[in-house]
This record gives sequence, C-alpha cells and structure tokens, in this order.
Amino acid sequence: MTEINIPSFVVSILAAGISGVSLYWAFKSWKETHRPLITAKVATHKSGNEATTLNLVVSNTGNRPAKNVRLFVDQSVLERSFAAGPEDPLRKDVEYCFSDFIAVLPNSTSVWNSFGCFSASQNDKTWKEPTIINITIKYEDLDGRTYSHDQPLRIRADDGFAGGFWR
Repeated sequence: MTEINIPSFVVSILAAGISGVSLYWAFKSWKETHRPLITAKVATHKSGNEATTLNLVVSNTGNRPAKNVRLFVDQSVLERSFAAGPEDPLRKDVEYCFSDFIAVLPNSTSVWNSFGCFSASQNDKTWKEPTIINITIKYEDLDGRTYSHDQPLRIRADDGFAGGFWR
C-alpha cells in the first residue's frame, strides 16, 4: 500500500475547488451575456412651434430575442404625471403601453408607440413637466427564463440629454 502525500492531496483538492468555482462563474457569465436586454426611452417624434409629440421606444439591445415583454408602472404615479384628462385620446395611447405586451422582440430591434405630447397650450398637452416615472420591464427569453428590472423613464423631448441642443 502506498503512502498518501498530504501536501499533494491538499493542493489537488484546492485546485479542484478553484476549477469548480471558475466553471460556475464562466457559466453564469455566459448566461448573462447571451440573453435579451430590454430598455425603454422616450424619444421625440416631431417637434414644432406649437407641440412636441413623443414616442415610447422599447429596444432589445441583447443578443437573443425576447418574448412577452411587458411594461409596468404604479398607476398613482402615472396619474400624477398626466396633464391631460382621462378621456384624452393621447393619454389613452400612453395607458395602453402599460396594459398591452410585445409578443416577440428580436435582438437588435426596437418598437415604438405614441406616448403623448407637450404643447404650448395647457389644454392640448399630455404630460406635466418635468416628469420622471419609474417603470418595471418584465420579459422572457425563448427558453422561458424570466427577467425583470426597474428603470426610470424621463419624459421629455430628447433634443439634448440636458435640454440644450443646436437649433
């Protein structure tokens, strides 16, 4: 019978442990890298002297398609952000963004929906200014793994990230 070399045995166990941890982190990193990544932003549709119309743009910047993409918002926060009344058609378009879903959003693509407007006339504008609402985005990948994250949504014309731009 051979004698066990204790230092070699300890080094072997330590090496096996490090390999196991490395394999776990490599697999975890691969899963995080190869997935859909959904974001939302408000973009200017058309800007003029009287009004600025807005779109809500939902993008998949990941490298896999997403399905069942849904946007959620606290209804009381949304209600406080509106300047338009409950029967306003542009306001209803905004509310639909948080009640419907996107069935499939391929990677490297975006979809958009009308998202109200700002207007010089108090009676014609959808949003109070300035407005930031927090939304939750929930979606799945094609294998059924679910993802969810919170994101602030700044509602403003996107001409310059701080409001300044060349005219």
